[in-house]
Amino acid sequence: MAKFDFKLQNLLNIKEKLENQKKNELAQVTEKLNKFRKQKENVEAVQREIYNDMKQELGRKISADMIKKSNDYIAYLKKVLVQVQKNINICEKEVDKKREELMKVLTERKMYEKLREKELEKFIKSENQKEQKSLDEVAGYKHMKK
Repeated sequence: MAKFDFKLQNLLNIKEKLENQKKNELAQVTEKLNKFRKQKENVEAVQREIYNDMKQELGRKISADMIKKSNDYIAYLKKVLVQVQKNINICEKEVDKKREELMKVLTERKMYEKLREKELEKFIKSENQKEQKSLDEVAGYKHMKK
């Protein structure tokens, strides 16, 4: 039996490598997004802690200086949250972009794989027909010898 040779195998290999590259890129951007989300959670936790501390201190004597420092820190944390949210929004868009790129490459790779499968089926069918023809010829020779 002859060896099957898919003429577009190099292109299929390139698509598979490109798919792996896109998967890695998506994983990196997703990891970055998760890092920013965790950072946001941490800043929000610190903010809540400061608010709770201030509520507890309201019943006691609290200096104006302490109130000012707490308010300044809360204002700073709000600015940090705004920046972190901007980073999250940017990363979410990047994740969507990378996901779309991956889907495009996946579709292309699957198309080449289906083409390869169809050509392989044609090849096998052709080889089976050749083998059957050869067997028929052998049977014909045996019949003629009798």
